[in-house]
Amino acid sequence: MMTSEITESNNATAWITEAIASLYVDQTALELGVASENKKALYNRLAAGDHRKIILEAAEQVKTDQIRPLLGDYLSNLRNYSEQPFNTFAVEIGSSDISFWIEVEEYSKELERDLIIAEAKTNAKYTGMGFHLYSTIVEACDNLPVPPNFQILFSAKDV
Repeated sequence: MMTSEITESNNATAWITEAIASLYVDQTALELGVASENKKALYNRLAAGDHRKIILEAAEQVKTDQIRPLLGDYLSNLRNYSEQPFNTFAVEIGSSDISFWIEVEEYSKELERDLIIAEAKTNAKYTGMGFHLYSTIVEACDNLPVPPNFQILFSAKDV
C-alpha cells in the first residue's frame, strides 16, 4: 500500500468509526425517549424508506445555509451606499438566482448606482456559489404590483 492509500484508509476508518458511534448514541436516545423530534422524524423517514424526501430536505437546508450570508452581505452593501428609503423591497429565490423587486418613490441615478454596486460586490464575492443576484427597480408612479412569486421583506405601506 502507498502512503496516500494508507492515509485515505485511516481517514475512512475514522469516519466509519465516528458514524457508528453517532448511530449508537442516536439509538440510545431513541430507546430512552430523549431524542429530539427532528431526530425521531429522520429515523422514521429512513425506516420507511423515504430517502428522496430526506435528500430533498438536505438539499433545501444546504441552499438556505448558502443563501443566508449572501443576502446578509447584499443588504449590508445596500446600507453602506444608499441613503434613500425603499417603498417596497421583495425577494424571490430561484434554483440559481435571487431576484429583488425594489420600488422607490422617484428614480435616482445615485440610488440606481448604489443598487448596481451592491449587487456587483455581492455577485463578485459569491461567484463560485452557484447563485446570481438580479435587481429590478421600479418607481411608485409605475403602479406595478410586486409579482406574486416574490416575498415582501419590507413595505412602507405596512409601516
